[in-house]
Amino acid sequence: MTTEREWKWEIGSADLLDEIAGAPLPEGVEGGDWRTSRLENRYFDTRDRRLSAAAAAFRARRHEDDRSVLLLTLKEGHRREGAFHRMVEIEGRVPDFDPLEPWRTEAAPVRRLVELVGRRPVEVLVRFETSRLCRELRSPSGGGAVLALDTTRWADGGFFRELELELSADGKGDRWERWMLGLARRHRLVPSEETKLARAMKRMAAER
Repeated sequence: MTTEREWKWEIGSADLLDEIAGAPLPEGVEGGDWRTSRLENRYFDTRDRRLSAAAAAFRARRHEDDRSVLLLTLKEGHRREGAFHRMVEIEGRVPDFDPLEPWRTEAAPVRRLVELVGRRPVEVLVRFETSRLCRELRSPSGGGAVLALDTTRWADGGFFRELELELSADGKGDRWERWMLGLARRHRLVPSEETKLARAMKRMAAER
């Protein structure tokens, strides 16, 4: 179980995304190579939406570059202060996952899922794909972080672009916050007030 801590900002265009990717790093910060990946995301819930009622989410994610592994994540306790988001995550990697009998999958996030909803089947709530450009950052005084530039394609063909800076376990939020706030001011970024799941759910509801 870990606590995810990250800043999230909306990016209005592909050109702005490229501009931010080329922005200089703070003095003393070392940046790793940029990596690209495509993420296939599926969120599950019971038919009567017990997870949603418990303010929790269950995601299954595959990376395009390693389709033999499915990353399962149980998310709880989401809180937001401006652009800063915090939530508890339980993750586990498995070869596959049967939503009709999820309790048969041996993984920590599934055990927590069963604690929340019981031995019930789950179904796909929403699905979407994210193209991610990311790099690891390290600061002598601020610890580590991962900078990600995401382009998410919704089921209706629309796009959403977002900047994320996720703190590593040793990351010190105050050291990274100054850089993030300065970057947001320079590029006139708007804080992301919702998770990708919440946005996907709203778009799906609007289609009905």
